[in-house]
Amino acid sequence: MVVVRNLRIVMVAISVNNLIKKFGDKTAVSIPDFCFPSNEIIGLVGNNGAGKTTLFRLILNLIKADSGIVNFCLTNEYSQQDKANLDSNMTLVSHLEDAWKSYIAAYLDESFLIEFLTPKEFFTFIAKVNNIEEQEMEERLNSFTILPWR
Repeated sequence: MVVVRNLRIVMVAISVNNLIKKFGDKTAVSIPDFCFPSNEIIGLVGNNGAGKTTLFRLILNLIKADSGIVNFCLTNEYSQQDKANLDSNMTLVSHLEDAWKSYIAAYLDESFLIEFLTPKEFFTFIAKVNNIEEQEMEERLNSFTILPWR
């Protein structure tokens, strides 16, 4: 993922370590060690219930892991980032901190966010992902008229 902030380029890799999430006796996610390199497209393929959505929810801190950690590895260099060359010019930000929200955006094609966000938070999130200023979002929302049920 490449993010431009204040005219500087920030590269983001995602590091997952010992990440486990269980629902009852079913283990939905169990990842000992994995790094999603920056500037690459990753596809997750699996059957329904394999843990793909749960992994994204864990990465975005929308649900709590039973154990493990997710780090966002931020650097302003175009170097290939993987576990072998995480170095001193890289900043690690835990998914449990709010700092990563300045660099990461996610847009999933299902409505699971509605379970976690108020309508205002949801529309603000969608506006930010689409580079729409908050004032413009408010104007767009105010253009809708709520009609009484008949």
